[in-house]
Amino acid sequence: MSNFVCPFDELPYPFALLETGVGIVNALNERIGEAVRRGGTDPLPLLARLAISAALLVCAFLAARLGLVALIAGGYGAFGYIVLAVFVLLLLTPRLLRRAEHAERIFQPHFPGEWA
Repeated sequence: MSNFVCPFDELPYPFALLETGVGIVNALNERIGEAVRRGGTDPLPLLARLAISAALLVCAFLAARLGLVALIAGGYGAFGYIVLAVFVLLLLTPRLLRRAEHAERIFQPHFPGEWA
């Protein structure tokens, strides 16, 4: 097997990311346009759609500049532990409640009014 690496093997990846980004911007533009249309006003003009796209682009650059990617990457670990704790708590809650009801039945007084 040769060690030849074709430089075109990794060519589609940036285009896939670009296509995803364009799709997200278009979807947000369409949602805003639909909300405006349902509000009873005229459809969004082309200049408004361009302004929305430019604002999204500026927000994306600011997020990258402020280190949002690193913040999200660091937060995934903590978020994972939180989700795991909530999941385990939700799984254990019915069992703990059943045990509490069972314990309550065990420690009921034998004669009415004994512990009242």
